Amino acid sequence: MAVRKLAVNSDFTDSYHSWSRNGKWLVFSSKRGDGLTALPFISFIANNGKAQKPFVLPQEDPGFYSRFIKTFNVPELTNADFTFTPGEIKIVAKNKATQANWAEN
Repeated sequence: MAVRKLAVNSDFTDSYHSWSRNGKWLVFSSKRGDGLTALPFISFIANNGKAQKPFVLPQEDPGFYSRFIKTFNVPELTNADFTFTPGEIKIVAKNKATQANWAEN
């Protein structure tokens, strides 16, 4: 079996490739924008297996990524139903952090 580099890969750090359930979509984290910040890129995979040009996940605010200082390291595609609202996520995100501990065996 021949192995080939995906056409969506760049010379920058592309990582954590995640496929959709039907194999038609690929999301991955890439630093191709500025070489420092990882953003979520999405690519459609055609029936012939060729990946289409990847695009950064669109945001309502076109300037979002230029001001957002965090990085997207582990993007995932899902078809799960969400049982929480964006407002509930905001409340939880503003809570004080919980100290993580190692579990003892």
